[in-house]
Amino acid sequence: MSNFTRSLGKQPGIQLNPLVDGSALAEVGQGDQVIATMARGLRGRIDKPFVVTSSNIKRILGNGATIRANALNEAYTQIYEALNNGAMAVVVQRLVPAATAQIGWIVATQDAGNISYAVTDLVDAINPADPLAVGNETLEIGGEPVASYLFAVKFLECWNDGIVVSCHAPEELDANGAEVATDVITVEILDANLTVIYSFTGSTDPNAVNDYGESIYLPDVVANTTDTVELKIGTAGATIPASSEHYGYSSTGVQVPAYTLADDAPEGDDYSVFSYFSEGGTTYTTDDYDRAQKALAQTTTEYGHIASAGNQSLTGVIKMGELANLRNVPFVLDVPGNLSVEAAITFVSQFGFSAQKYSHLIHAYWMPVRSACPAGINPNGFFGSSMLQAALRCQRNAVTNAYGFAAKNYPIAGYEAQVPRARLVQTRTLSEPEQSKIAAAGINAVAFESYDDGSRCVFVDSITQSKANSLKKLISVAEMATTIDDLAVKFGKKALQKPMSVSIDMTTDFLRDLFERAERSGWLVPSDDPAMKGASFAFSVEPDANNPYDKMQMRYSLRYDGTTRQIEMTHTLVR
Repeated sequence: MSNFTRSLGKQPGIQLNPLVDGSALAEVGQGDQVIATMARGLRGRIDKPFVVTSSNIKRILGNGATIRANALNEAYTQIYEALNNGAMAVVVQRLVPAATAQIGWIVATQDAGNISYAVTDLVDAINPADPLAVGNETLEIGGEPVASYLFAVKFLECWNDGIVVSCHAPEELDANGAEVATDVITVEILDANLTVIYSFTGSTDPNAVNDYGESIYLPDVVANTTDTVELKIGTAGATIPASSEHYGYSSTGVQVPAYTLADDAPEGDDYSVFSYFSEGGTTYTTDDYDRAQKALAQTTTEYGHIASAGNQSLTGVIKMGELANLRNVPFVLDVPGNLSVEAAITFVSQFGFSAQKYSHLIHAYWMPVRSACPAGINPNGFFGSSMLQAALRCQRNAVTNAYGFAAKNYPIAGYEAQVPRARLVQTRTLSEPEQSKIAAAGINAVAFESYDDGSRCVFVDSITQSKANSLKKLISVAEMATTIDDLAVKFGKKALQKPMSVSIDMTTDFLRDLFERAERSGWLVPSDDPAMKGASFAFSVEPDANNPYDKMQMRYSLRYDGTTRQIEMTHTLVR
């Protein structure tokens, strides 16, 4: 018998209340080790963003394709490089033209135990009225409804290279040990090399349950396993007869699955790869970029950087810049490395970022250096460095001090910020006036610099698109400021729906602790502003003057440490 109760009535005794945790500290989390982008892909969902890591990039995005075939394929190369140089993950919203992308179902039918497959008529993959729907539920072949079928499957990862589907029925014995027909089947989705991507085992009977009373109806099994596959049963309770060659085991003791096989497949082929999805080209409209921007803005997956990944589209780049403002995270922009100085400046200026209030979030990089392909699928050429720059920031952010802060006061630039690529050859040497023009345009060059131990290709500068002669022009300040804002916003949500006095007290304590830890981490330094009285931070938390009953005002002023971009030296000879 317990010595206490959680809810004490009128009787004598001990009520033990739940543990109260007042020790929580502000935590940056791991979002600043994740990069987001919108990009063309040969594989990947089209209805919402998905996460790519170094362990699943081949499975999720495929093997990539050459930039020679399509310039948009550079995104794969940059994502591959980022995941191998510090990025924990990349959040990708795949670009497809809504007007032409199409998708269908792969339908399995059964005739006396023989299973055959067909792809339904392709329909529009994207419905602007319902962006979360992929295709529809209609099953038609040649314009005629599919009358009877065993099951139909739709793979929402939308592989351009197609998939293989297989079906197999496990052995089932009656009370006498004789094989009998079964309504339990195993459906598998495989790639062109017959590598199993998904395997589902369940019943065609909607009422079938396991020993724990849980449904084993095949559509339920699929839904409980993944949201990237849709499966429906044509005939409820349909069975696979014991006479089927895809039932149980063969005479050699192996399972013989029924793979997808096209009617016109060459004799002797065991399977065919079925093309159930058509990308519809790579011409993207403003609506396509709007849809991608909205998806990345609304995703609950945290990310701390956005990278253009080589995208040169005017609309695409502008939409990613706007996304940076919507999520309050830095946007790293590629300037094509084959451009001249004047063309590079023109390329960046066309977006108009320097005139925006969020100009400090835009970080442009120009790398006039040829190199080997980081992904090994292209010949030597110009490859953007936006993903690499963001990845090196992720790598830095993975290491935090005793106060939970990463060294974001150290920009990824200078001697330590070396480009880890092979066969680096700089194609354009910049004169001092050209270097000045590039910096004045808010562009960070990526080029060879000489040091005491030799030359190396590095990220030379760390300035934003802000034209103000202030802290806003420094990338390190943009990174620190967005981090502080993110922490304050997330804590502010915890302070909602509490008594005003409680919200003020808890927020005051939080901000004081946050800023003190930032100061000890070297993010903040004493201010010269007379109003700051030598402090590095000042803040106030109080009820709003016009709406004191339900609105709280949180204000803070911070003096971030700057970055040494220039050094003026004077050598004096004395007697």
